[in-house]
Amino acid sequence: MPASATTASRPRVSESKRAIRALNAWSSESGLSAESAQLCPATRSRCPPNNAVGSERSERTLEAQSWHLAPLSLLPAAATWRHDDEAVAYPTFEFIDKTYQKVRGEKPGYNNICVHKGLTGGNPTPQQGHPADLPKAAKDWPNLNFITYHSCIQPAFFMHNALEEVKSGKLREGVPDISWTTEYAIVVAPYRNTYAEIGTTWASSVVTFPTLAAHLMGQLMKFMGPDRVVFGSDSVWYGSPQWQIDAMWRFQIPEDMRRKFGYPEFTTDAKRKILGLNSAKLYGINVRNQFKPVPSDYEKRMTNDLKRVMEFPGYTADNMSRLKEKYAELGPEPSNTRYGWIRTKA
Repeated sequence: MPASATTASRPRVSESKRAIRALNAWSSESGLSAESAQLCPATRSRCPPNNAVGSERSERTLEAQSWHLAPLSLLPAAATWRHDDEAVAYPTFEFIDKTYQKVRGEKPGYNNICVHKGLTGGNPTPQQGHPADLPKAAKDWPNLNFITYHSCIQPAFFMHNALEEVKSGKLREGVPDISWTTEYAIVVAPYRNTYAEIGTTWASSVVTFPTLAAHLMGQLMKFMGPDRVVFGSDSVWYGSPQWQIDAMWRFQIPEDMRRKFGYPEFTTDAKRKILGLNSAKLYGINVRNQFKPVPSDYEKRMTNDLKRVMEFPGYTADNMSRLKEKYAELGPEPSNTRYGWIRTKA
């Protein structure tokens, strides 16, 4: 761990307990599901079937455990939208809000609105992931939870520009102004139904730019509190998330940084909340009573869909897996050719 981030002992949790928790969370008999409904909150004519805004006829909308909205910055220009658009987004929110009152006992996470924001080099507009559209929506829909993926960090994956912003000395509300996470944490601070998710934001900074990671975590906790930050791994890009989890257990915000900018200490209690307890609360999971021992015949109880998700032997999860298999069948070998400039003199 680089010098700019100190270490702390990690609470010991046995591998068996972690396996039990994971498998039970995925278990179909728990009444929970990883399934979410993909919404396209543009005009109805542009939305795919069964995903149209306010489509009360769609059976899939009643099956959803939460709502995962299409990445704002990745949609075609004609289909971009804002949280606070009363003509486009609000009919969707109204449908979710009304339906939630009917299904909240069975699906406590039905009112979770998960939206990608950030990871773009675009202009600072809500359509590109800027947080300016969140305060009005959060205020107008107090029964909905707005979970913002990536916490609006602007750089895409490589966070050098964000580190340069820290070094520049430019401040917002007394802390380094990191686009657009600092502004996001400040503008949504008054709204208890807003949550910062840290997928990619954490993975792209904690090892490569730990000073930046300390500022990001410090700002989210300072303005929003540790109860409104949720872990995300984006493991589709980074592989198994265990290294990210280990990094969080060990990570500390340097004391001199905390004194200078008013950041809270990154305590074990805060880490437990961010790594799982906050998300458990959002999805109505009772962490004291929910989990039971994994049954010996758990594999037989798993659906084929779940086995595909977990990539059991003989199950192909997605098109990428099939492409990988076809590529391997061709028998290619790496060339190991290196490209770029090479220093020839000391």
